[in-house]
Amino acid sequence: MPKQKYFSQALYTIDIGVNDIVQAYVQNMTDVEIRAIIHDELGILASSIKSLYDEGARFFWVHNTAPIGCIPFMLVSVPPAANQMDSVGCSIPLNKMVEYFNSELSRTVVQLRKELPLAVLTYVDVYSVKYKLISHAAEYGFKYPIKACCGYVGGKYNFNRNIRCGSPVVVNGTLITVNSCKDPSTHVNFEGIHFTDAANKCLLDVWNITAPPPVCFLDREPPAGMSAPSNLILFSRMHYGCCQ
Repeated sequence: MPKQKYFSQALYTIDIGVNDIVQAYVQNMTDVEIRAIIHDELGILASSIKSLYDEGARFFWVHNTAPIGCIPFMLVSVPPAANQMDSVGCSIPLNKMVEYFNSELSRTVVQLRKELPLAVLTYVDVYSVKYKLISHAAEYGFKYPIKACCGYVGGKYNFNRNIRCGSPVVVNGTLITVNSCKDPSTHVNFEGIHFTDAANKCLLDVWNITAPPPVCFLDREPPAGMSAPSNLILFSRMHYGCCQ
Protein backbone atom coordinates (compact mmCIF):
# COMPACT_ATOMS: atom_id res chain seq x y z
CA MET A 1 0.00 0.00 0.00
CA PRO A 2 1.47 3.40 -0.96
CA LYS A 3 2.07 5.96 1.74
CA GLN A 4 -0.79 8.37 2.35
CA LYS A 5 1.18 11.37 1.08
CA TYR A 6 1.55 9.81 -2.38
CA PHE A 7 -2.17 9.89 -3.12
CA SER A 8 -2.18 13.68 -3.47
CA GLN A 9 0.90 13.55 -5.72
CA ALA A 10 -0.29 10.81 -8.07
CA LEU A 11 -1.74 11.22 -11.56
CA TYR A 12 -5.23 9.73 -11.84
CA THR A 13 -6.04 8.63 -15.40
CA ILE A 14 -9.67 8.46 -16.49
CA ASP A 15 -10.85 6.39 -19.48
CA ILE A 16 -14.58 6.27 -20.11
CA GLY A 17 -17.13 5.99 -22.88
CA VAL A 18 -15.99 3.74 -25.68
CA ASN A 19 -17.35 0.38 -24.49
CA ASP A 20 -20.69 1.86 -23.49
CA ILE A 21 -21.19 3.59 -26.83
CA VAL A 22 -20.17 0.47 -28.73
CA GLN A 23 -22.55 -1.75 -26.75
CA ALA A 24 -25.38 0.74 -27.16
CA TYR A 25 -25.06 0.56 -30.95
CA VAL A 26 -24.71 -3.22 -30.93
CA GLN A 27 -27.97 -3.36 -28.94
CA ASN A 28 -29.66 -1.20 -31.62
CA MET A 29 -30.35 1.73 -29.32
CA THR A 30 -31.51 4.97 -30.90
CA ASP A 31 -29.40 8.12 -30.96
CA VAL A 32 -31.71 9.65 -28.35
CA GLU A 33 -31.19 6.68 -26.04
CA ILE A 34 -27.43 6.77 -26.53
CA ARG A 35 -27.26 10.48 -25.75
CA ALA A 36 -29.21 9.83 -22.54
CA ILE A 37 -26.71 7.14 -21.57
CA ILE A 38 -23.86 9.55 -22.26
CA HIS A 39 -25.32 12.17 -19.91
CA ASP A 40 -25.81 9.55 -17.19
CA GLU A 41 -22.23 8.34 -17.59
CA LEU A 42 -20.76 11.81 -17.39
CA GLY A 43 -22.76 12.50 -14.23
CA ILE A 44 -21.25 9.37 -12.67
CA LEU A 45 -17.80 10.42 -13.86
CA ALA A 46 -18.13 13.84 -12.24
CA SER A 47 -19.24 12.27 -8.96
CA SER A 48 -16.33 9.82 -9.04
CA ILE A 49 -13.75 12.55 -9.63
CA LYS A 50 -15.24 14.59 -6.79
CA SER A 51 -14.98 11.57 -4.49
CA LEU A 52 -11.31 11.13 -5.40
CA TYR A 53 -10.77 14.84 -4.85
CA ASP A 54 -12.34 14.61 -1.39
CA GLU A 55 -9.85 11.84 -0.60
CA GLY A 56 -6.92 14.07 -1.59
CA ALA A 57 -6.47 13.45 -5.33
CA ARG A 58 -5.37 16.56 -7.22
CA PHE A 59 -4.01 15.61 -10.66
CA PHE A 60 -6.37 14.12 -13.25
CA TRP A 61 -5.77 13.01 -16.84
CA VAL A 62 -9.12 12.66 -18.65
CA HIS A 63 -8.87 11.48 -22.23
CA ASN A 64 -11.69 11.36 -24.71
CA THR A 65 -12.90 8.48 -26.87
CA ALA A 66 -11.32 7.30 -30.12
CA PRO A 67 -13.12 7.28 -33.51
CA ILE A 68 -15.06 4.01 -33.24
CA GLY A 69 -16.49 4.62 -36.69
CA CYS A 70 -13.12 3.60 -38.12
CA ILE A 71 -12.75 0.16 -36.54
CA PRO A 72 -13.77 -3.02 -38.42
CA PHE A 73 -15.86 -4.32 -35.51
CA MET A 74 -18.20 -1.33 -35.72
CA LEU A 75 -18.16 -1.06 -39.51
CA VAL A 76 -19.39 -4.67 -39.66
CA SER A 77 -21.76 -4.47 -36.67
CA VAL A 78 -23.36 -1.16 -37.69
CA PRO A 79 -22.65 -0.93 -41.44
CA PRO A 80 -23.01 2.60 -42.80
CA ALA A 81 -24.67 3.44 -46.11
CA ALA A 82 -22.35 4.58 -48.88
CA ASN A 83 -23.30 8.22 -48.31
CA GLN A 84 -22.56 7.86 -44.60
CA MET A 85 -18.87 7.09 -45.07
CA ASP A 86 -16.08 9.64 -45.14
CA SER A 87 -13.16 9.65 -47.57
CA VAL A 88 -11.24 7.18 -45.38
CA GLY A 89 -14.12 4.70 -45.18
CA CYS A 90 -15.12 5.52 -41.60
CA SER A 91 -18.74 5.75 -40.48
CA ILE A 92 -19.77 9.40 -40.21
CA PRO A 93 -22.78 8.78 -37.88
CA LEU A 94 -20.72 6.70 -35.45
CA ASN A 95 -17.93 9.25 -35.29
CA LYS A 96 -20.45 12.08 -34.92
CA MET A 97 -21.80 10.39 -31.81
CA VAL A 98 -18.29 10.01 -30.43
CA GLU A 99 -17.64 13.68 -31.16
CA TYR A 100 -20.81 14.51 -29.22
CA PHE A 101 -19.59 12.43 -26.29
CA ASN A 102 -16.19 14.10 -26.40
CA SER A 103 -17.74 17.56 -26.50
CA GLU A 104 -19.88 16.79 -23.45
CA LEU A 105 -16.89 15.25 -21.69
CA SER A 106 -14.92 18.44 -22.29
CA ARG A 107 -17.79 20.49 -20.84
CA THR A 108 -17.80 18.24 -17.78
CA VAL A 109 -14.08 18.78 -17.25
CA VAL A 110 -14.49 22.56 -17.57
CA GLN A 111 -17.24 22.52 -14.95
CA LEU A 112 -15.18 20.35 -12.60
CA ARG A 113 -12.32 22.85 -12.79
CA LYS A 114 -14.69 25.47 -11.42
CA GLU A 115 -15.95 23.24 -8.63
CA LEU A 116 -12.57 21.78 -7.61
CA PRO A 117 -10.20 24.77 -7.28
CA LEU A 118 -7.19 22.76 -6.08
CA ALA A 119 -7.39 20.19 -8.86
CA VAL A 120 -5.50 20.13 -12.16
CA LEU A 121 -7.74 18.41 -14.70
CA THR A 122 -6.18 17.85 -18.12
CA TYR A 123 -8.38 16.94 -21.06
CA VAL A 124 -6.51 14.84 -23.64
CA ASP A 125 -7.72 14.64 -27.24
CA VAL A 126 -7.16 10.99 -28.18
CA TYR A 127 -9.79 11.18 -30.93
CA SER A 128 -7.83 13.61 -33.10
CA VAL A 129 -4.59 11.71 -32.56
CA LYS A 130 -5.98 8.38 -33.73
CA TYR A 131 -8.10 9.76 -36.55
CA LYS A 132 -5.07 11.55 -37.95
CA LEU A 133 -3.13 8.29 -38.02
CA ILE A 134 -6.00 6.44 -39.71
CA SER A 135 -6.80 9.16 -42.24
CA HIS A 136 -3.12 9.70 -43.14
CA ALA A 137 -2.07 6.06 -42.82
CA ALA A 138 0.07 6.02 -45.97
CA GLU A 139 2.13 8.95 -44.69
CA TYR A 140 3.07 6.83 -41.68
CA GLY A 141 3.90 3.74 -43.72
CA PHE A 142 0.63 1.82 -43.39
CA LYS A 143 -1.16 0.19 -46.33
CA TYR A 144 -4.43 -0.79 -44.59
CA PRO A 145 -6.01 1.86 -42.32
CA ILE A 146 -9.30 0.04 -41.59
CA LYS A 147 -8.64 -3.60 -42.55
CA ALA A 148 -7.90 -6.00 -39.70
CA CYS A 149 -4.63 -7.93 -39.79
CA CYS A 150 -5.90 -10.95 -37.87
CA GLY A 151 -9.23 -12.09 -39.30
CA TYR A 152 -10.89 -14.68 -41.49
CA VAL A 153 -13.26 -13.38 -44.16
CA GLY A 154 -10.94 -11.09 -46.12
CA GLY A 155 -12.58 -8.31 -48.07
CA LYS A 156 -12.63 -4.67 -47.06
CA TYR A 157 -12.44 -5.26 -43.29
CA ASN A 158 -11.24 -8.88 -42.88
CA PHE A 159 -13.50 -9.20 -39.85
CA ASN A 160 -16.26 -11.60 -38.83
CA ARG A 161 -17.98 -11.17 -35.46
CA ASN A 162 -18.48 -14.93 -35.15
CA ILE A 163 -14.98 -15.98 -36.22
CA ARG A 164 -12.47 -13.83 -34.37
CA CYS A 165 -8.70 -13.74 -34.32
CA GLY A 166 -7.43 -16.93 -32.68
CA SER A 167 -10.71 -18.79 -33.22
CA PRO A 168 -10.85 -22.32 -34.68
CA VAL A 169 -12.71 -22.71 -37.98
CA VAL A 170 -13.24 -25.60 -40.41
CA VAL A 171 -12.12 -24.84 -43.97
CA ASN A 172 -12.59 -27.52 -46.64
CA GLY A 173 -12.94 -30.15 -43.93
CA THR A 174 -9.79 -29.06 -42.09
CA LEU A 175 -9.76 -27.39 -38.67
CA ILE A 176 -7.55 -24.30 -38.70
CA THR A 177 -6.94 -21.37 -36.38
CA VAL A 178 -7.49 -17.78 -37.49
CA ASN A 179 -4.01 -16.28 -37.40
CA SER A 180 -2.32 -12.95 -37.91
CA CYS A 181 -1.52 -11.62 -41.36
CA LYS A 182 2.04 -12.04 -42.64
CA ASP A 183 3.02 -8.42 -42.06
CA PRO A 184 1.09 -6.69 -39.24
CA SER A 185 3.22 -3.58 -39.70
CA THR A 186 1.22 -2.72 -42.82
CA HIS A 187 -2.04 -2.54 -40.83
CA VAL A 188 -3.31 0.07 -38.39
CA ASN A 189 -5.86 -2.34 -36.91
CA PHE A 190 -4.93 -5.77 -35.55
CA GLU A 191 -8.04 -7.87 -34.86
CA GLY A 192 -10.94 -5.59 -35.62
CA ILE A 193 -10.83 -3.48 -32.47
CA HIS A 194 -7.31 -2.61 -31.29
CA PHE A 195 -4.32 -1.00 -32.97
CA THR A 196 -1.37 -3.11 -34.09
CA ASP A 197 1.93 -2.81 -32.25
CA ALA A 198 3.26 -0.96 -35.29
CA ALA A 199 0.47 1.63 -35.10
CA ASN A 200 0.94 2.15 -31.37
CA LYS A 201 4.69 2.48 -31.83
CA CYS A 202 4.11 5.00 -34.59
CA LEU A 203 2.10 7.17 -32.23
CA LEU A 204 4.83 7.02 -29.60
CA ASP A 205 7.55 7.78 -32.14
CA VAL A 206 5.74 10.84 -33.43
CA TRP A 207 5.04 12.07 -29.91
CA ASN A 208 8.63 11.70 -28.76
CA ILE A 209 10.22 13.25 -31.85
CA THR A 210 8.20 16.46 -31.67
CA ALA A 211 8.08 16.87 -27.90
CA PRO A 212 7.87 20.52 -26.74
CA PRO A 213 8.53 21.89 -23.25
CA PRO A 214 6.26 20.11 -20.74
CA VAL A 215 4.39 23.25 -19.67
CA CYS A 216 2.41 23.30 -22.94
CA PHE A 217 0.46 20.25 -21.82
CA LEU A 218 -1.02 21.71 -18.65
CA ASP A 219 -4.40 23.36 -19.09
CA ARG A 220 -3.40 25.71 -16.31
CA GLU A 221 -0.60 26.04 -13.80
CA PRO A 222 -0.90 23.89 -10.66
CA PRO A 223 -2.33 25.74 -7.63
CA ALA A 224 0.14 27.62 -5.44
CA GLY A 225 2.40 25.29 -3.50
CA MET A 226 1.80 22.35 -5.84
CA SER A 227 3.93 21.04 -8.69
CA ALA A 228 2.91 18.73 -11.50
CA PRO A 229 3.91 15.08 -10.92
CA SER A 230 6.73 13.76 -13.08
CA ASN A 231 4.47 11.27 -14.85
CA LEU A 232 2.20 14.11 -15.99
CA ILE A 233 5.20 15.84 -17.54
CA LEU A 234 6.20 12.62 -19.32
CA PHE A 235 2.74 12.24 -20.82
CA SER A 236 2.78 15.88 -21.88
CA ARG A 237 5.70 15.24 -24.18
CA MET A 238 3.91 12.27 -25.69
CA HIS A 239 0.59 14.00 -26.29
CA TYR A 240 1.55 17.33 -27.79
CA GLY A 241 3.60 16.19 -30.75
CA CYS A 242 1.00 13.77 -32.06
CA CYS A 243 -1.70 16.39 -32.15
CA GLN A 244 0.14 18.86 -34.36
